[in-house]
Amino acid sequence: MSKGRSKRDLGKALWVESRWERRSIIAGVLFGVVLLVLPFQYNTSQADRFLTALVTTQASIVAIVFSVSILGVQLVATRYSSRMMTLITSSIAFLRTLLILGVSIGIDLFLLLQLPILSPSMTMAGLAVVSGLAVASGVTLVQYVETTLERSTPEGLLTAYAESITPEVYRQRAVTSRQNGSKLHPMHELHSAIMSGLSNGEWATAENGLLKFKNVSIRVIESLGKEGKRRRTDPVSGYYFEDPLKEYLPRIAAQALDDGESDTAHQTVRSMQEVGEAGLAHYFPLVLSPIASGLSRIMREAPDGDEGNSIRGECLGVYSTLTVQAAEQPAPSSVRTLLSLYAGQFRKLLGRDREPWLCRQYLNEFFQRTIAPAHKKTIEQYGQFIAESDIDWASKTQPRDTEGIAPYRLLFTYRQYSVDVIGYILDYYTRNEEWPMNLRTLQDVWTSLIIQTFGTGEYARAMCRSYIDLAYVVCQLEKEHRRDWATELAILQDNYPSQDCIDDAFRLALDKGITPAFEAETQRVTTANDERWFFNKIMDLPHPDMTEYEAWVREFKKSVDECRQPETG
Repeated sequence: MSKGRSKRDLGKALWVESRWERRSIIAGVLFGVVLLVLPFQYNTSQADRFLTALVTTQASIVAIVFSVSILGVQLVATRYSSRMMTLITSSIAFLRTLLILGVSIGIDLFLLLQLPILSPSMTMAGLAVVSGLAVASGVTLVQYVETTLERSTPEGLLTAYAESITPEVYRQRAVTSRQNGSKLHPMHELHSAIMSGLSNGEWATAENGLLKFKNVSIRVIESLGKEGKRRRTDPVSGYYFEDPLKEYLPRIAAQALDDGESDTAHQTVRSMQEVGEAGLAHYFPLVLSPIASGLSRIMREAPDGDEGNSIRGECLGVYSTLTVQAAEQPAPSSVRTLLSLYAGQFRKLLGRDREPWLCRQYLNEFFQRTIAPAHKKTIEQYGQFIAESDIDWASKTQPRDTEGIAPYRLLFTYRQYSVDVIGYILDYYTRNEEWPMNLRTLQDVWTSLIIQTFGTGEYARAMCRSYIDLAYVVCQLEKEHRRDWATELAILQDNYPSQDCIDDAFRLALDKGITPAFEAETQRVTTANDERWFFNKIMDLPHPDMTEYEAWVREFKKSVDECRQPETG
């Protein structure tokens, strides 16, 4: 592979990027052809001095080339890694300059040796050719110096390195770094350059490095997408972006926040989102797991205060966006990966007993902008299949016979992590006696989920039943909310063809009790005020033949019936 690449680079150096050099050499050759047919008289000593001066000059140019190369390498070595240093000596300009100078000096020396025996016309033609080569070597020297000085700057070096990382080179180096721990990931150099820019207060360099980081990642993902299933099923494909997304970008965000550069930290998070969106767009969802882990690390390491809260909100927004987009594809594992870490963030946020207003926006985004739209997309795609499936939708754990059924896995995932977050909300309330979100929002979201499921048979009944269970759990903490929850169901029965579905859900709730998914949440329902809890228990004693849950469901059904509009006609 390296030999093939060297040949291509050599061909590129000789032809593609040597326009002015080609013109100079062609002009010298044409002038030499003209001199072959013209009778010229010259002094051999003059030709000897000319060639000697030419060789000396070009040898000096070679010295200048190496001096400039050493200077460029020293400038790069003081700030970046050894792999970055090779950009100076492996550039096309360097190869082209040495090539033309080598050919020119070789021809000069050949003419010097053959000068006594060459005819005047051949000598004059040779002098014309070497003169063209001398002009070409001067042009290449100027271009090489410009290129080297440009690559000695942070922006030029980042651009050169990003351009050198082709998809094939990236994959080879990524695999090598995985197999050989002493080898660094190909994105490590960009990471080092960004960190160096942050440390030295060069914010523009850091932001430019992030842009190159993102562009290289997306370019590689696009290449993997074009190669199709072969690359997605490659056992090492999961390692292509593991280090950059799980380690490098979170480290950059943490450093930026430490330095007070919140804009750079936000740019880092947005870059992760764009890489994730590119992975989904090109059917390479393997980037989602490292992105989710990287976002989790950023949130964990973010400081307290406004800047930390802002970056946490940005990370949660990326979780939300990618989850909804992943729901459009038949990739349940990707949705589960994102939602598991997304929901886990609320355990940490609510567990710290932060102010309710701080969590309210995050929770609203989770339920309104993530669960509801993702659930809707799944119902729209698989509604008929769901309606015809004979599945126990109320099961707490996923049955083994449904492991290969994408719609069930998605719907099970939505319910599982929604209930988990509700549990964190209940825990928060029992500790603080204050809700971290508006319960009206929770009612609206669950109502919208029920509306989405109308026409799906058993699944619609299961969603109505989960609404009843959710209302029960919440009302154990604050009984006065029962009327609000009952009103929502009454509106559904009055305005949607759902009366039988909701009635069936009540019947199932009375026959089978609380669903396993919410049964665990009833254990969270305690209050900090034990005396008040004991008083409520005495006032709400159920009938001896009924369980507490059954008695509450009967009362809740009465409240729903009372809230319904009277039928006319």
